[in-house]
Amino acid sequence: MRARRTIRIVLCLLFCASVLIFGLPATGKANGILPVVNDIGQITMDKSQLWSPGRLAVGAKGTLYVADGYRNHILQFDAHGNYQGDIRFPKVSAIAVASDGTLYVGSHQDYTVAVVKNGERIGHLGKGMNEFRSIRDIAIDEATGSIYVADQAGNAIKIFTSSGEEIGAIGGVNLPSSIAITEDSIYVIDAPVIEDGTESTTASRISIFDKAYNLVATIEDYEKYTMFNPTDLAVADGILYVTDAALRSVLLFDTAGTFRGEIQSIDGDISTAVGLAISPDGIIYVSSSRTHSIKIFTITAKKDVRTTPDRSGY
Repeated sequence: MRARRTIRIVLCLLFCASVLIFGLPATGKANGILPVVNDIGQITMDKSQLWSPGRLAVGAKGTLYVADGYRNHILQFDAHGNYQGDIRFPKVSAIAVASDGTLYVGSHQDYTVAVVKNGERIGHLGKGMNEFRSIRDIAIDEATGSIYVADQAGNAIKIFTSSGEEIGAIGGVNLPSSIAITEDSIYVIDAPVIEDGTESTTASRISIFDKAYNLVATIEDYEKYTMFNPTDLAVADGILYVTDAALRSVLLFDTAGTFRGEIQSIDGDISTAVGLAISPDGIIYVSSSRTHSIKIFTITAKKDVRTTPDRSGY
């Protein structure tokens, strides 16, 4: 891969804060409201405690949960980034937290999603052991309490009640790796197979389903290279935030699928981004696996602009 062009063209700084949102302003009326984001620092710890931060989840009271499968535990931080302890969990691969504080935790030791309350396992989804072939992400529909699990190797999204009963599945996805749920839609990062002459390869896509599990739209652009290696996504106020491990950034789309901008740390220290979570009060957390840290951004305002990517340097 050739060196990436680093200019993104729109620079949003508040009082010289170290935040960058890049992109070319388009002519004409803007379509949607973009956030203005402050880079306020990062969480780092001794590598014996935090080695490979992966999936993230934020509770109703602002508690941040960080899954570290290499160190076999879930770390907890308060809303200010202060370490609050951890839960031992072998080969943890994914995590979600319900509004009442119940955790749903995926493990690649026995391919289960455990139900955890007050640090203790109180149940599991489905049959328990080997219910899944792999567990890449877990999401909760706050309106219904249903639990969605991305089974990447199983090429499906499995759906359960909060008590663990399987109630459905979403098929038609290939290697699903992340899920986000809004009031009326389900967003899934997956990797469709692309035929190129005699060869087959996988590309990057966001598939959008309605609540009846019907595919209604996709976000994909194989020529403009908007996404290279999307790893996680979240939706807030009509904007999709998508971490991209290859681009070392957070990509922004509106819900119509239009690319709207890009967030990078001014220090360039989002490296191999794995997880993304947004708290109810507008704190964005991004796990940076290679730097063994969690980047922290805050949404401080909104700006009516549109941006387009420049991928011609690839």
